[in-house]
Amino acid sequence: MALIDISGVQVEVVEMGPSVVHSGSTGICPGPMVFLHEGLGSVAMWRDRPADVCNATGRAGWV
Repeated sequence: MALIDISGVQVEVVEMGPSVVHSGSTGICPGPMVFLHEGLGSVAMWRDRPADVCNATGRAGWV
């Protein structure tokens, strides 16, 4: 987990990737998925769901 600064506001970010990257029939790997949550929540509220989705779809993700 990392904290990034956006205009003086600290934002908690987790970057994850799939264990296997799928390129699909086109041979092009799709871009990362972005998981958004309610404004007062935290990355920890997502638990393992984003990682499970990234691994199942072969895509990277940002929470």
